Amino acid sequence: MFVDALAQYDPEQRLFDTNVRFNLLHGPLSDLYLVYNEERITGPDAPVPGRSIIVKATQMVAF
Repeated sequence: MFVDALAQYDPEQRLFDTNVRFNLLHGPLSDLYLVYNEERITGPDAPVPGRSIIVKATQMVAF
C-alpha cells in the first residue's frame, strides 16, 4: 500500500494543482489506484475549483 502526493504552483497563471494517489498492490502486476486531483486558480475572481476522483484497476492474466 502506497500514498503519493504532488503539489505544484504556477505563478504566471496563478494556478495551484494537487494530486494524491493511493496505490494498493493486491498481487503480482495487479494494482488498484485511487487518485484525487484538484486544480485551483488563486485570485479574487477565481472560478470554482476543478476536482476529480479517478479509479484504475489492473489485473495480470496468465494464459
